[in-house]
Amino acid sequence: MIYEDGTAKCLLTEEGYVSLDDREYHYYLKDHQGNNRVLVNKNGGVEEINHYYPFGGVFASEENVQPYKYNGKELDTKKGLNWYDYGVRRYDAVLGRFTTTDRFAEKYYSMSSYQYGGNNPVGNIDVNGDSIVISPNPNGLIDHIKSRFGYDTKFQKTVKADLAQLKKDDKTVAQIILKLEDSENIHQITMVEDRRKGNLTEVDKEKAAKGISQGTTVRYDPYTQIEPSGEKRTPRVGLSHELQHSYDADQGTMTREITVNGVLLIEVRAINTENKIRMKTGDPKRTKYGRREVPKTLLE
Repeated sequence: MIYEDGTAKCLLTEEGYVSLDDREYHYYLKDHQGNNRVLVNKNGGVEEINHYYPFGGVFASEENVQPYKYNGKELDTKKGLNWYDYGVRRYDAVLGRFTTTDRFAEKYYSMSSYQYGGNNPVGNIDVNGDSIVISPNPNGLIDHIKSRFGYDTKFQKTVKADLAQLKKDDKTVAQIILKLEDSENIHQITMVEDRRKGNLTEVDKEKAAKGISQGTTVRYDPYTQIEPSGEKRTPRVGLSHELQHSYDADQGTMTREITVNGVLLIEVRAINTENKIRMKTGDPKRTKYGRREVPKTLLE
C-alpha cells in the first residue's frame, strides 16, 4: 500500500498497481531487465510509455502518471533530485552511480563502491543496490543467483524453483545452499553453453590446488533430463551435484585426491550429495563417475 500525506493512494501488485481513488487496475509491460516500458489499463489502453538510457535516465516519455520506471524502481523527482529508490541505496541515473557505498564492496575490489551493475547496465542489473545480477542476453547468460534472486526470467524462475525444492528434499543439501547464499564469495548459476557437454562448475584451479576459498560459476541446464552419458534423471539432481562442488570451492576443499581406482574424492562427495536427491526424485542411485565405479565403502 502506498500512502501520500497520510492518504492511501494505490496498492502495488506484482504486475502493476490498483489506483484506489477510482479502483482501476493498471499493468506494467516490462523488458528483459524488468524496466517498466509501458503502462496499460485493464482494457489495454496505453497510459504511459518510457524509453531509457542504458544507466536508467529517461530520454523519452509519453505521459507521466506513476513513478515506477527503470528496473521497476521508484523514481523520486521531489525537489529535482531524480534519484531511484533501490531500497538499500539511492541511485542517480545521470551519474550512473549510487549515492552511498556498497555494503558488499569487499567482494568487488576492482570496482568503485558506488558503481551500478558492475558498470555494465546492458548486461547487469542491481536488484537492491547491494548485489549484482546478470540478466539474460542472446547467449543465454543469466543472473548471479545468491540469497535473493532478483528479476525473474523463465530460467530464473526455474532455477529458483529447483533451489527451493532441493531445500525441501534434504536437510544436508539445504544447508549447502544456505551456506552458499550467506558466503562472502560470489556463487553464480548460469545456463550451460553447450547442452551436449552437460552441467559443470567453473573454479580457479590455482586457488583450488592451494585450498583457497573462492566463488564459482555453475553452468546448469534445468530443462534437459538426459545426461551426456545417455542416462535419464531429474534436472535438479544435476544441480545438487554442482552445488556440492561450489560448496567445496567455498570451503577451500576443492582438492585433487583420488580413490584407489582414480575417482576424484570431490566427485565422490558430489555423487553422495546427488544421491540424497535421487532418493526423493525416484531416480536410480548413482554408483559410477564416468566409466569408473565409486568404491562401495565411500558411497553413502
